[in-house]
Amino acid sequence: MFNAIVLAAGLSTRMGARNKLTLSLQDKTIISTVVHNLSQSTVDQITVVVGHEHGVITKGLNSFPQVQIVLNSLYENGQMTSIKAGVGALPPQCEGFLICLGDMPSITSEEYNFMLEHYKSSLAKTDTPVVRPIHSDRVGHPVVFHNSYKDDILNAPITSDCKLIIGKNIDHYYPITVGSDNFFRDIDNESEYNHLIQHSS
Repeated sequence: MFNAIVLAAGLSTRMGARNKLTLSLQDKTIISTVVHNLSQSTVDQITVVVGHEHGVITKGLNSFPQVQIVLNSLYENGQMTSIKAGVGALPPQCEGFLICLGDMPSITSEEYNFMLEHYKSSLAKTDTPVVRPIHSDRVGHPVVFHNSYKDDILNAPITSDCKLIIGKNIDHYYPITVGSDNFFRDIDNESEYNHLIQHSS
């Protein structure tokens, strides 16, 4: 069983008065597009971690049968608190999990599946792989972790991130070079949102 943890609790300060996750993208919002694409992948369960404006963020997400909503009351203390909240809600039968960003709607279901296939092929090299998309000096999302890293994440400082966990387990890290920019394109401001709209029509 594979679980996708979608981080959707942030303050969205760089977008100004609007919450970026609720902005329109064709007939959906940005966050519902991310969840929809994951729901069309081979992921078994989707955990959406919310915090800031959680009422509007979660509107409509319950229509996806794979979704569970987790409220992170500590969201103002940074992204790692949301990662911890999502990991803490994983079911015991979870084999591995993807850390996904709620503001990356361009990643397709096929691309999520591609990362999962790379993870599964890495099992021939180590029992506990971590995989991540890279290109040149850029690192992207999602990051796919073996279930055994749950405790490392839950015990990590809230000021840390996925790079700390990867650095402590570098012998089990299997990045994959990707050509698609979708793995690196998040939406933080009006310019990036406008670019997304122009290339989604």
